[in-house]
Amino acid sequence: MLYPIQVYKMSEGVGGRGRALIINNLYFQHQTDPDGVQLGNRHGSEMDLENVKKCFTELGLVVNVEENKKCDVRLGKHCIR
Repeated sequence: MLYPIQVYKMSEGVGGRGRALIINNLYFQHQTDPDGVQLGNRHGSEMDLENVKKCFTELGLVVNVEENKKCDVRLGKHCIR
């Protein structure tokens, strides 16, 4: 059985096309990844941020940027790690 393709409509409505949240973590203090490897600072992430922000803006999205968030920032029930 074939399923119909579902498409997210990017047409502009009352609130525009939508929103994008970019979380850019440059600094990691005393943090390790799931394998126990010490995380270093992400120098150059500023350029990544600007490129992604530009892309989302050109798509017509309202872009919000949060920087250097720790694990106490939560989306719903899940801790961002």
